[in-house]
Amino acid sequence: IAAGAQINALATGSYVAMVAPRVTMSGTVQANGSTAYVGAEQADLRINGGLFDIAMTVGTTDAHGVVHDGTTTGPASTPVGSLADPQRIFMVAMPKNQAITMLLSGAVGYTPAASAVLDGSAIILSAAHDIAGGDIVATNNSAPEPSALVIGTTHFSSAVTGQASGAITIDPDAGGTTLFQSTASFTAQGPITLTTASGETVRAQEGLALTSATPAAGGTIAVTSAGTADLGATILTLNARDDNADFSGDSTGGDITATAAGGTIVAGGIDADVTASGGGG
Repeated sequence: IAAGAQINALATGSYVAMVAPRVTMSGTVQANGSTAYVGAEQADLRINGGLFDIAMTVGTTDAHGVVHDGTTTGPASTPVGSLADPQRIFMVAMPKNQAITMLLSGAVGYTPAASAVLDGSAIILSAAHDIAGGDIVATNNSAPEPSALVIGTTHFSSAVTGQASGAITIDPDAGGTTLFQSTASFTAQGPITLTTASGETVRAQEGLALTSATPAAGGTIAVTSAGTADLGATILTLNARDDNADFSGDSTGGDITATAAGGTIVAGGIDADVTASGGGG
């Protein structure tokens, strides 16, 4: 979708879906319902209660799969404060035979309510994970290589959940701001880095949670601010503990660093976990 182009699907219950080896969204999409951008050669999509089920059956050979630098939006779920009108913005991709990195910037999210309330509007970012019932499920076993997310200067106006089989990077463009207007949670099997250079800002108004782990070891999370990382009075949650749910075998904890390198990190608190769990045979 080229810059300046528009797709408007504003009737109640509408949806927009795009599936291609590379989906580039530089224009504007408005949907009064769910929107999906899927970077894959083949995928099965089904509408389930207003949300998408997305099963990627053949991955993409493109280096990115999904590139978003435009605007994807729509009216908020109604009635405000109700889950009766669920809708999501999905950006998902899966590699075929090489690692991929989804590139996300621009403006994403539904028109926010006048006050912060729970509604059915959300943003789902998935690198190599399928979607069921509107939520991220286990890593697609067809993905042979790690898949990463890179988030640049972006305004997210709805709650964000992101998951990647590889790394996740949050790094505004030069002089830019990455804004999470609602809750934001990211989980990676690779490292997670949040970086601001001088003059750049990452702002999370309802809290930010970062989790990096594999079953055998904790992950790596690095928050480095030469600019501004601002969570106001909310909590920055950093979880690099292992994902050893059955407490079996050996495991190691993770590594977390938070550095104000000439900049600022502002939060109501920082909750960090680098523990490991294991068990003898």
